[in-house]
Amino acid sequence: IKITTLKFISSESLWQLQPDVVVPALRELTVCTLLRRTSGTDWTGFVYKAPEGRKTELGLVGTNTNVTVRLFGLDFHFPKELTVDEWYSVCLTWSCQTRWLRVYVNETGLGEEQLNATTARELARNGTLTLGVSHYVTRNGVKPESNTNLVGDIDLFRMWGREWSAEELRELSCADGDVLSWDLRHLKHDNCAANCKDSCTYIRCV
Repeated sequence: IKITTLKFISSESLWQLQPDVVVPALRELTVCTLLRRTSGTDWTGFVYKAPEGRKTELGLVGTNTNVTVRLFGLDFHFPKELTVDEWYSVCLTWSCQTRWLRVYVNETGLGEEQLNATTARELARNGTLTLGVSHYVTRNGVKPESNTNLVGDIDLFRMWGREWSAEELRELSCADGDVLSWDLRHLKHDNCAANCKDSCTYIRCV
């Protein structure tokens, strides 16, 4: 079942991986999502942490002036304002072979950073992922982290196990990811099970 546009109002809206979904160890990757802020507050697009929430392996966050990618415990800041009430397509790519992290907004390159040779060589396997908020892990599972939530909307979050080029990204506007797709087979919300069958069937494509 495809998921509708997700609206995030508070940190209690916790979308995460289905229990049987395992993100493999990746030596290259691409992540794309559509995102719209409806408030001028700091925001979180997604956060992927190593097993047991030990550290942030990959994430997308921002402020009024920057888009920040978190990769292997490091923060990479790219000057960019995502205007309130406008939809943006944000993609990031990384390869351990070239060590380049690249960020694209609306199919245009925003910036790139080359990681040093001592940085981790692959994304940790079987971590925890949340959309619209950061998180921590307890004995009782994944919990939202206070004051990190997006106020706005997320759509078409997907992950691929390879580094796509800028040209290839332009052809992927609605393609399913081969690691994670915008689908209830991969993502869940604890309060959505009762009503998602009927309401979460629309997929937004621009």
